[in-house]
Amino acid sequence: MSIILASKSPRRQELLKLLGLEFTVHTADIDEHMDPSLPPEQEVARVSAEKARAVAKDCAEEDIIISADTIVVIDGQILGIKKMIEENRYCPDVLMQVSAVQASLNSFNKELLATHIKTCVVDDIREGKEEAVDELCELLKKTMK
Repeated sequence: MSIILASKSPRRQELLKLLGLEFTVHTADIDEHMDPSLPPEQEVARVSAEKARAVAKDCAEEDIIISADTIVVIDGQILGIKKMIEENRYCPDVLMQVSAVQASLNSFNKELLATHIKTCVVDDIREGKEEAVDELCELLKKTMK
């Protein structure tokens, strides 16, 4: 099983590295244009899903694919973080969007950790590998900075 990041975003790569995850970056050449006439949540979910589907074609079935997209909606207009910075937007708006991305990754991290404990750690303990508990403790220390 491998973790695949379906994103070119240096920030997403940095965040996964900070979480101590080993991953590979695979990106897909898809049209990321968002239709402003549709609900922003629907559009960001669509683009993220398209990225994941495109990358999944080249991955093993057991691989975990992390795909995300970021949007900011101001006065009904969809804006991206990069565009916000380029346009010298109001800093709190940019910070709030970055915070939302981090919250999303934290949520993913909790799910991944729970799955790791329920599968890998439990299996190791059943096989008599008591060091799995120490490894889990070290992992928790690294991810709870």
